[in-house]
Amino acid sequence: MTLPAILVAENAETLARLDDTLKDLADLEIVQKAPTLASAIAAMDEITTPSPFLVVVDLGQDPDDALRGAEELNSARSDCHIVMTSADKTPEIVLRAFRAGAEEFFTQPFDKDEILEAVHRLAGKVQQRATAERAGQIITVFSSKGGVGTTTLATNLAVAIQTHPHRPQSVCVVDLDLQFGSISTFFNIAAPYNIIDLAMHMDRADALFLESALGKHGSGVRVLSETTAPADPNQAPTVAVEQILELLTHSFDFVIVDCCDQINDLSVMAFQKSSLMLMVMVMDIPSLQGTHKAMSALDRLNIPPGKLRLIINRYVKNKFFKSESVTKVLGTQPFWMLPEDRLLTTTALNQGLSVIETKPKSALAKSYRGLGEAVVESLTPETTARKPRRSGFLSRVAASFM
Repeated sequence: MTLPAILVAENAETLARLDDTLKDLADLEIVQKAPTLASAIAAMDEITTPSPFLVVVDLGQDPDDALRGAEELNSARSDCHIVMTSADKTPEIVLRAFRAGAEEFFTQPFDKDEILEAVHRLAGKVQQRATAERAGQIITVFSSKGGVGTTTLATNLAVAIQTHPHRPQSVCVVDLDLQFGSISTFFNIAAPYNIIDLAMHMDRADALFLESALGKHGSGVRVLSETTAPADPNQAPTVAVEQILELLTHSFDFVIVDCCDQINDLSVMAFQKSSLMLMVMVMDIPSLQGTHKAMSALDRLNIPPGKLRLIINRYVKNKFFKSESVTKVLGTQPFWMLPEDRLLTTTALNQGLSVIETKPKSALAKSYRGLGEAVVESLTPETTARKPRRSGFLSRVAASFM
């Protein structure tokens, strides 16, 4: 886990030494340097990050003032973890630092090994605390047939949620297609491990191990990638994959699961654990019929219909096949319609980028942004949908074109 860090030291030389000592630590990312705690607190309000802060405070020549400020910060901000440092090594000052809210204390002159150990220890504690408190939500993305853009939607939705300009949230994408998954190709990354690797080593699987096993896209989205070759589903027992998803919900706000186009034990488990299910289709009769069959299968599996949201991908207005026709046939309105832009989608894919990163002002990028916001908002209790009533497929097809 990488903690955003704010360094506080009144003395410019001390601040520079702190920066030089801490800047290369893997557990930290220095996001702000400030002369006082007051200016550090102001900086926190300007930084949009879902992570907790590490605040490193030099007690300096006036420890009383710094300790009072630390007490106030500790009371006001539950997302802050304070580390204090001082050239004064007396037991009295160390004790006062811990009483003021410090979780670690290191002395000056700086010992890099001591600091590394303290920061790593604190990062572990923060991770464990976040694991215990976080309750992320699972979103499954699936379809009844291949080629409709399920993986494209999963990856672009992940980036839209992760990079929201005002409400960024942490996202991990999981490729649950054990035969022909391609998440890592879409993100153009080489993930260190895949879902089979984790399933076979569940005895080691904790939050810190999981963190090291995930790939990272430039947008910040984390990735649990597909296997390098078609795998036997028995290599990823449903129970083990369920445990992996559970662990991920303790580390991320949202876990987006890209399912294959078949309903099997793994996908049913993912559906059952999901807060939201996005079913993807395109505007043609085979996709419409396949979606109807899939919805009927979900009914038989007793999957709550209130979880389901219908997404129309590559939407183009067509007087012969309107979105109203889909509503009549399936008995439910489309939740979102993503406009057709094959050139942009292909260009983004070939660069390992999202549509949002490739052409942020395009209609498709704006639509993905809107979808991300709508998905997050729809996960509130008030938006639970009622079960729609549906009649026979052929009768609705006929009625929709009258």
